[in-house]
Amino acid sequence: MYKYVFIASILIVSLSFLTACNDTHDHDHLDIVGFEIRQNDQVIVTQARNPQTGQIEVTGRIDVQSGESTPLLTVVFFDPDGHSLTITESDFSLNVNPVNTSVMTVHHNPSQARWGFTVEGKQVGTEAIQISVMHGNHADFESRSVTVQVHSSGG
Repeated sequence: MYKYVFIASILIVSLSFLTACNDTHDHDHLDIVGFEIRQNDQVIVTQARNPQTGQIEVTGRIDVQSGESTPLLTVVFFDPDGHSLTITESDFSLNVNPVNTSVMTVHHNPSQARWGFTVEGKQVGTEAIQISVMHGNHADFESRSVTVQVHSSGG
């Protein structure tokens, strides 16, 4: 009797694993290892692997004045070989999540700039955002925290 219960349990668990992933897409997921955020064609933030330590590091920050918005910030993603990726498939999208919206807000209008966004400073302080490349309803890539510094409008 216990033998049949055991076999039935294994069968149920096995079927659960086999049917858990119903991803029937006929294309691969993106292989993103880093990115740059550019403002007016200048790189202001980079996420990349440090060649000496092998660790993923974020350098730079986004600066904005309280009560103002940044110019358009554009994200360029990189593959493991360091080549920039041109993402043309329509089922991939940019998602920028602020940690705390009391310090700043993020504005992203895909029809205006698919891989771009702006940050509006609301009050002086330091916060962070996380950048994701969404593939349908899940993230193919999620960044480390990117620092956003909101400065007083007087200086």
